Amino acid sequence: MQAARQCSEGNNRTNRGCSPENRRRPYAVESLFGGIHAMQSSSSMAIFPTPSLYGAPSGIAGLCRHEKLSAKRGFTLVELLVVIAIIAVLAGLLLPVLARAKEKAKTIQCTSNVRQILAGVILYVADQDTYPSADGPLGSADVTWLVQLRPYLGDFTNGVSVFKCPSFKLKAPKVGAHPFDPGVHYGYNAGHHDGLSPPYVIGGPPRKGITDNMVRAPARMIAVADSFIAARQPSMILSGLPVLQYIPISARKKWPGFPREQAETNARHQGRHQVGFCDGHVERMKHTSLFADDMESRRMWHRDHEPFTTMSDHLLP
Repeated sequence: MQAARQCSEGNNRTNRGCSPENRRRPYAVESLFGGIHAMQSSSSMAIFPTPSLYGAPSGIAGLCRHEKLSAKRGFTLVELLVVIAIIAVLAGLLLPVLARAKEKAKTIQCTSNVRQILAGVILYVADQDTYPSADGPLGSADVTWLVQLRPYLGDFTNGVSVFKCPSFKLKAPKVGAHPFDPGVHYGYNAGHHDGLSPPYVIGGPPRKGITDNMVRAPARMIAVADSFIAARQPSMILSGLPVLQYIPISARKKWPGFPREQAETNARHQGRHQVGFCDGHVERMKHTSLFADDMESRRMWHRDHEPFTTMSDHLLP
């Protein structure tokens, strides 16, 4: 005890006068706020400040000085550049993933739309015993397939209609627009004589509807799908057509607007179509498979489930 008191009285701020043995007394307790040693004896208690470890200033003054030194230190330019580079790399990795996830959600919504449209077509066939007609007399819109399904699916012009594809990005041009631009989002398999609706002929005999038993293979007969995007000539304005028509890609490559059509088609659902068949199921098919120049692709467009020739076959190589 006497040696400890001499150490404290000789130097109140340093640890020079204290031997290691005296600093390791069994009754020495260091306080949280700066090294207060309490030496307890049988008759009295001596409390005195002692220095902090490693030669740093003791007590509250030492803590304040340490905080000032820490506050002055900031990020260096190299550290900032490293952080920015890491953030850029993470963003480059995450953004494509987020874009694919967003498109996947749109594709799910589009598939649901096609399935509901198919349900409307099936209900129409059950009530009318024929498939909806695709078009009607020139200048009349009351007989189109979109209007005929209105009692089952609502108005196709409604902003929240099932006829609105979330990935359809075309907009009506400011100059040279058609009243129906930018077209429709979904098409009906009726662009040829072997589809679900015979074409309307001005002055011709009344058309007979296509009945359910006339479709030989409903599970492989296309009913509705994402609309066919075409570049209208000669203005080259892109538009979604309300009827689907099989034209082989090998023949369409010779069309003037083919590059723009393909670019817009590939941007929609990553080059795939949501295709609904007459039996009610929906498949996601590649654009190149749907319009491939082979027998299987031709059968899917024909209600007799037989390959057929098209008006564009003379353009084939």
